[in-house]
Amino acid sequence: VPQSPGDTHTLPGDVAWRLYDTYGFPIDLTQLMAEERGLSVDLSGYESARSDSQRRSAAASSGTLDHRCNLDVHGIAELQRRGVPGTDDSGKYAYGMDGVMEAVEGAVVALRADNGFVESVGSGEEVGVVLDRTSFYAEQGGQIYDEGFLVAASDATEIRVTNVQVRGGYVVHIGVVEGTLELGATLRCAVDAERRRLVMANHTATHLLNFGLRRALTAEADQRGSLVAPDRLRFDFSARRAMTTDEIRRTEEVVNEIATSDVEVYVSDVPLSEARRIVGLRAIFEETYPDPVRVVSVGVPVESLLADPEGPLGRSVSVEFCGGTHVRRSGAAGPFVIVAEEALAKGVRRIVAVSGAEAARSRIRSERIAERIDATSVEVEVDPRRKGLVKQLTEIADDLSGQTMAQWRKDEFRERLKRLKKKLDEVDKSAKSAMIRGCEEEAKLIIDSAGDSSFIVRELNAGCSGKALDAAVKQFRNHNPERSVLLLSRDEGKVVCLSFVSPTGLRSGLKANEWVGSVCEVLGAKGGGKEVSAQAQGGSPGGVTDALLIAEQFAAIKLGGSV
Repeated sequence: VPQSPGDTHTLPGDVAWRLYDTYGFPIDLTQLMAEERGLSVDLSGYESARSDSQRRSAAASSGTLDHRCNLDVHGIAELQRRGVPGTDDSGKYAYGMDGVMEAVEGAVVALRADNGFVESVGSGEEVGVVLDRTSFYAEQGGQIYDEGFLVAASDATEIRVTNVQVRGGYVVHIGVVEGTLELGATLRCAVDAERRRLVMANHTATHLLNFGLRRALTAEADQRGSLVAPDRLRFDFSARRAMTTDEIRRTEEVVNEIATSDVEVYVSDVPLSEARRIVGLRAIFEETYPDPVRVVSVGVPVESLLADPEGPLGRSVSVEFCGGTHVRRSGAAGPFVIVAEEALAKGVRRIVAVSGAEAARSRIRSERIAERIDATSVEVEVDPRRKGLVKQLTEIADDLSGQTMAQWRKDEFRERLKRLKKKLDEVDKSAKSAMIRGCEEEAKLIIDSAGDSSFIVRELNAGCSGKALDAAVKQFRNHNPERSVLLLSRDEGKVVCLSFVSPTGLRSGLKANEWVGSVCEVLGAKGGGKEVSAQAQGGSPGGVTDALLIAEQFAAIKLGGSV
């Protein structure tokens, strides 16, 4: 506040918003802390800064913000006309084995805002900052841009960098200013180190994936594109068919074997003509590479490859042209998990993978699913007829679909669930067939003892199987087509009723739908049908005894007392 112009007893609203937006301080806490120091907060300025931030977020989502602050062909030509040299971005490689980046400072050589060059910008303004030197990585070669801050020596001014692009050799840091920034100012590059570390790990893992595909697939899999982000990596490659589960697993194993070995990642700038001689080197040969070109080799020094470029060594390691950033040892790229392998276009497949902590989390998810399937498998072996097992398998399958985990494990889990479901279906089919046969036999016994009665009302042991009851009805009809039948069966919490009325019964006034309707209330059932046949289902199996009595009385009345 003492460094701010104007009233030094008032905390500027844009500063209060910055405390919330950048550091998470809620406005009420800021007010409380300000009051303790005899300060007030400019709330109208706070609301204005919040509105501006929301507007900028909307613009950033639509891409208009970056476009206004970025360099177009006219902007590049203007900088070249002024004699402004391209940005020295070698600082992006200035980090040690531990990944800690060296401090880099750069002078502001251009400020870009609203599609034009400006001399200065103030708080809340969107700007594209071009420095003479930087350690930020600009998006290129499939690797996403760095994020972080550009900070003035006095700490009174900073730019929150949310995008970095390179245009015509000029690196443009795009973000929002806090404070005042003028042309010629010196800024310290503060790259988000943790985010960069994740990106580097995924980039090295992408190289290992490229190598793993060569090992796992008999056909050559040429790279067609890639994306390296902090939370995932994506790799597109030529293929005539989908990878099998075993091929996906083998590819993943190759990557993890190299990661576990924790070998050094070597990087060297090599004359392009010499580098191209290395047999086994991977590159997108449709692209134009600089000369000299940067060569990245995992496990073997580039010098050793150049010493015998046509020897077998180049085929035994991951070696590629690459201008991206990488971890110094392969161990930082693991663990590695392929979470998806899918079609992108005709002849092109896409792999999506994760590494590090996210890969470790995916393995934990896999183990939890495996434990659930193991437990359910035991239950299926012990009692495959237990109710709820099919629902249990369905729930696991649904959870599996929404989980990020190894693709090959998903495939194996789905196959195991499929086998378990098939077994339950076979047991269920067998049980239903046995129930139908049982009901048919039970019907034959009833027929033998029924004499010449005009109707039959019975409870059968058919669970809630309408098919089993229907099979029993057919037995009665086949034996005596002039006999009417009403059958009941119950199971846990459910009851089924099925009726058939013969032509003789119809002439006497007995109708199947009315007959079934007479027992619906006591069974808590709903049903319907025609005069010849009808059915109902209910939820009060305790009423079966009363229902049997009611049905007999109803039929006896309609048929003139013949029981």
